[in-house]
Amino acid sequence: MPRGTQFGELINMFRDEAGHANSRVLGQNQLDSIKAILRRTYRRLHADFNWPFLYIRRDEILQAGERYYSFPAELDQDKIVGRVVIKEAGGDQWYPLKYGIDYVNYNSFDSDANERGDYPYAWDMYEDDQFEVWPVPETTGHIMRFNGKRRPKDLINENDTVDLDDDLVILYAVAEIAARSKMPDADIKLQLARQHYMRLKANSVNSGTVNMKVSKDRGPDYKGIDIKFAERRS
Repeated sequence: MPRGTQFGELINMFRDEAGHANSRVLGQNQLDSIKAILRRTYRRLHADFNWPFLYIRRDEILQAGERYYSFPAELDQDKIVGRVVIKEAGGDQWYPLKYGIDYVNYNSFDSDANERGDYPYAWDMYEDDQFEVWPVPETTGHIMRFNGKRRPKDLINENDTVDLDDDLVILYAVAEIAARSKMPDADIKLQLARQHYMRLKANSVNSGTVNMKVSKDRGPDYKGIDIKFAERRS
């Protein structure tokens, strides 16, 4: 039940498991269909539960005069956890960033007029999978840190690795094929998949791993883990 199985091996595992239920899926002409089923099953299982091992930490270095930034490529911006923090250029302390930028902020530093500040105080979502920082940094080198859930992988090449339990993906994918083909053991396949899923979820909860919850409130009133940040100079 490992994670990190290559996509090509996952395809072979699917063929071996599905062959007991439906030999028609073994042909080369079914390869595109097999890949599509595996990708869809993987994406659904990836989104269906907050698997603790999928949470990552990524940094973004801010540039002088840059107002908008793309999120780190591996990070799902809809699954950011807790506060986003910042370390000033050349500094050694982390400070929380306020979430949300409004007209009160722009009245102080007008980003449209390219007014800049010594260091950012706030951030907000922007269009096209980007985010905005305020005020526009005057100095290069501030580091923003995000904690959140990893995006599901695209699984294009056969050497791409799957970051979920391979048996879990296989069992649900084969259960779909068995049900679609009206095979007599379709219910058994689905039952095996569900049992394995519940076992993995229980192990995640009982392993002592912190269950990180997503919070849309990333402002100063965020009710999360009580972390004592350094006092920021005015």
